Amino acid sequence: MSDVHPARVQRGSIPAVRTAESAPVRVRACHHGGDYLRAVPAAGLVPVQCEEPSLPLGSAEKVAVPVPGTHGRGHSTGWFRRRSPWPPPSGRRVTLMRSSRRRLLAAIGLRRNRAVDARLLVSLSGVTPRTLHRCADLATELVRRRVPLSILHVARTEDGPVTAWVRARREAGDSVLLHGYDHSVLPTHRAVQLGRKAEFAALPAHEARLRLIAAKAALDTTGVQVDGFAPPRWLASQGTLQALREHGFSLCADLAAVRNLHTGEVTRARVQEFTSQSHRTETVRCFALVLAAARAARRGGLVRLDIDAGDLARPGLRQALFDAVDVALENRAFGSTYGSLRHAAAA
Repeated sequence: MSDVHPARVQRGSIPAVRTAESAPVRVRACHHGGDYLRAVPAAGLVPVQCEEPSLPLGSAEKVAVPVPGTHGRGHSTGWFRRRSPWPPPSGRRVTLMRSSRRRLLAAIGLRRNRAVDARLLVSLSGVTPRTLHRCADLATELVRRRVPLSILHVARTEDGPVTAWVRARREAGDSVLLHGYDHSVLPTHRAVQLGRKAEFAALPAHEARLRLIAAKAALDTTGVQVDGFAPPRWLASQGTLQALREHGFSLCADLAAVRNLHTGEVTRARVQEFTSQSHRTETVRCFALVLAAARAARRGGLVRLDIDAGDLARPGLRQALFDAVDVALENRAFGSTYGSLRHAAAA
């Protein structure tokens, strides 16, 4: 399979594909039309004939490519640079294969490290009574794929439906990480919004101790057991790490690594957060996150995926998460939890 000039690709096909032995056309573009669900059509293998491009090796040209599924109304404009010689060596077929999501994405990652299978860690945050039904649907889909879920739980004093669901998921084999303390009501009874704030990002050790004491008391009241700590927005200060060790926590998962607080071992792996601040960039971000998951699975080690419960209402982000899980599983990653990392380190 060889790369093709994007301006010559027929409408409805994928503009750039590569395998381990062929270099792709590098695309740096901003999609202004369509969405993730329409941009990657789920269809059978259909060969598309491609003509010889007019660009010489190393040159660049700005072209407009129709976005699949928009019926000519949306275009993606960007710079396309030739990175491999043309024409291809004799005997190579010059075709572009229009494939299903998983078959296409499995061909795009790096060459897989066959010595180490990757661990797939899927985490869910922001569980509220309003989003609880979507969280239950996500857990059901992951069970069907045999992938356990790691729930980032905010310690609460009340025993409501969210706490009951978290306890049930824990009994079913999922992992629970402490995700900060619920500050919905201050002593002055004024409601504040700290759900998406970096609560532990800059705290000194003594303030982190006070918050952890309150959080552990709330966990004991509701009967929720946790396997470790994941700070809000994945940011933890050095004082927070010191306070976690003093309170008996053995694992802390931050933005760039998973830390064993007993042995000091640090496993580098960045969290891929399936969120987008703008609908205009959601399609590009979904593609980038899925491809990052494919590359991480082929390298081996940890593949860390995270989604907020509020974003499960967006079909593109939800489907991108499932695509990332599927492509990681096809590259021999196996589902795991943060709690299993703690048990493996103890063994």
